[in-house]
Amino acid sequence: MHSQTISTLRVGSLMPGNNPRKYFDPAEMVELEGSISEKGVIQPILVRPVDGGFAVVAGERRWRAAAKVLGDDYEIPVLVKDITAEEADELALIENIARSNMSPTEEAEAAAKILGRSDGNRDEAAKRLGWNRSTFDKRLALMNCSEGVKNALNERKLTLGHAELLAAVTKEKQEAVISKLLAAP
Repeated sequence: MHSQTISTLRVGSLMPGNNPRKYFDPAEMVELEGSISEKGVIQPILVRPVDGGFAVVAGERRWRAAAKVLGDDYEIPVLVKDITAEEADELALIENIARSNMSPTEEAEAAAKILGRSDGNRDEAAKRLGWNRSTFDKRLALMNCSEGVKNALNERKLTLGHAELLAAVTKEKQEAVISKLLAAP
């Protein structure tokens, strides 16, 4: 069992962890910032000790919003958990997937990491993520998407079904299609 304690830490003393989420919806961030500006951070964020400080494992949006509206000296509630970097990656992934706000490409990248940690066993990796095998395989196939397709999917300019179809063709063809789709009025 890993040790854990609930405490508060200065926002400015924390560092980002390895968040699988890369896209933070600007409208959602403004809403969160408004809430934190009025009430502070109510739900503790999960952090882990690292050399010289603490890294955020889960709750990075709350941490970023608190830093922006309350400043580096704000004492944010934290759950400090002594875990490895690998365990932190997995917890961050599971927390983000459970909230259903991650883009499918972010899920795909995280699924690929979990697959590597599961020695290539797709059934074990799917189980660790709480997914069925079909969902796991579909997300993993998104790793074949070009950067343009991944970006469009992350920014919600392309549907998951379209991205899954595009993943089956060459990256050059994907880029040609996505350019035309995004240019259309």
